[in-house]
Amino acid sequence: MLNKEIAENGQHGLPVGKKMYYSISEVCAMTGLEPHVLRYWETEFSKLRPKKNSAGKRAYREKDIELVNQIKRLLYDEKYTLDGAKKKIAGDRRSLKEADAPARNESGGGDGADMPKSRRTQPTRSMPGSMPAALSTPPTKSTASMPSTTPPVPQNVISDIRKDLADVLALLEP
Repeated sequence: MLNKEIAENGQHGLPVGKKMYYSISEVCAMTGLEPHVLRYWETEFSKLRPKKNSAGKRAYREKDIELVNQIKRLLYDEKYTLDGAKKKIAGDRRSLKEADAPARNESGGGDGADMPKSRRTQPTRSMPGSMPAALSTPPTKSTASMPSTTPPVPQNVISDIRKDLADVLALLEP
C-alpha cells in the first residue's frame, strides 16, 4: 500500500492529495488571502516562517498553513488587533489575562490594543457628586511656588470658580 502511495504522488508515505510543501499561491488559494498579506504576516508573526527552497521561493508546511488560518480567524473573525493576535498566538498567559480585562485609559497604562476591538470600552467618567481632588484641595506651598509658563490666576478668581462649581454640583445632586 505504501509503495502505491509513493508511486502515485511521488512523496514519502504521505496520503494521496497531501504534500510536504505548498507554494504561496497554493496557500493563498486555500486560505482566500492575497500573497502580500502572507508576506506581511511573516514580518509580524515570528512563528510564521515558511522555509524557502533552493530558488528562494516560500515553501509552506501544514503547520504554517494551520498558523495562517489561526491568524486569519483571530484578525478577521474575532476582530483582534495585530498586537492582540500576536500575544494570543504566543500563548503568553499574562497577556491573555490582560486581553480579557477591560481597557484602561491613558492613566491606567493600557490602550486595549491587545484585545479584540469589540471588547474595548470607553474610559469611565467619575460619578456625579464626587469632586475631583484638584478642586477639593487647595494648592500646597510647594505647587504654588513652582514656576509656571502661564500667568498666575488671582486667588479670588479661583475662589469664585470653586463656588460656582459647588453650586452646579448641588443642582446635579438628587
